Amino acid sequence: MGAVMERSLAVVIVGGFGLSFLVATLSACDSQASSEYRGESLLTLQGSVEIGETSIEGELIPALAFSKGNESISIVDVSVNGEFPSGFTLDVFDPPPADVIGDFAELYDGVALPGEPRGTWGYITAVPPDHGTSFPLTQGPTGSAQTGGEGGAGGVGGIAGVGGIGGSTGGNHDTCFLEAEWCTEGGNCLVELYECPNVPDGCYVYFDKDFTGCTRTASQGDPALKVPIFDRFAGMSENYAVLYLEEEAPAGSWVAHTFSDDGAIPAGYSLIEISFIAESDSREAFVAHCEELAKDMAVQRIFEAHGGSIPRRQVEDCDWLQYEDNPPGFCVDFRLQELLAIAERDCPTEHAVARRVLDPANTPINVRIGPNLGLGGGEQ
Repeated sequence: MGAVMERSLAVVIVGGFGLSFLVATLSACDSQASSEYRGESLLTLQGSVEIGETSIEGELIPALAFSKGNESISIVDVSVNGEFPSGFTLDVFDPPPADVIGDFAELYDGVALPGEPRGTWGYITAVPPDHGTSFPLTQGPTGSAQTGGEGGAGGVGGIAGVGGIGGSTGGNHDTCFLEAEWCTEGGNCLVELYECPNVPDGCYVYFDKDFTGCTRTASQGDPALKVPIFDRFAGMSENYAVLYLEEEAPAGSWVAHTFSDDGAIPAGYSLIEISFIAESDSREAFVAHCEELAKDMAVQRIFEAHGGSIPRRQVEDCDWLQYEDNPPGFCVDFRLQELLAIAERDCPTEHAVARRVLDPANTPINVRIGPNLGLGGGEQ
């Protein structure tokens, strides 16, 4: 049983329905009572958490998670009372940072829907107590590799003032010269150069071995970009999400259709329960039929809006082919109408169902923190 406590937690801001993480362990924490009044709670949750193993050593504290696209994750402190992780109450006092809030459909599908509330969504997770306010989401390492005999004196790529791999190596086939990059989606990169013994499996094998046995000869950029995401935090909730809206999402809106089966969603935080549905041919066919009817509605509306001047086939093919003679933004308008029609027809999703928890402060939940964030859709 965890110790009775009141302590600071965190809300990790992670946008999008993507990313895949490991499960985490949470250690019991000592009592840290605080009499500081932080105002009215914007969201109260109660329940327990199930967490597994993690590569992070030491204590972890629970958190909620939202992101700024695939660029970075931000962290906002919250507080917890009770026995953790077996029974606790979590309070959120601050809204997400402004830079993680946007138009939902645009974040999800690249289309800005008029009249929809701005907001963001996140997950319950766990972070070390010494977490920062934000950290980058990077891809890598990627890069180039060659032996001296391949590169000649010119080198490939490189670092300002240092040059690239292969520079002045002559015919040295015994050495691999590597250039590795860790980059965010926005193009912020760490570049490192390595020299490694040549091996029968080839030079690129070192990219999968964390460059073990290599000598780093140069580095340019923020070393934090190289830290693995799993060393930053330890898993994300698989069965619950947290939604934040700047304004109410009215019944029938795209946001309400996506995140609730109970009509309108109020402004502020909401707790969303995610249930995954076993694959079946019948459900797949039903979802496909509903979305096809929604697409027909969108085609008809676009066709009529242009006075019948654009062939229906040209409209129908917008989802995979942008005709050169289409007006600017034409296919974006079609996708907008298609999303609205899907909400209007209340088409279900194929693999998951989102349900807003109407009274989260008085509805005990059991949160599973694990490796699967696969809610689908465009990653943020």
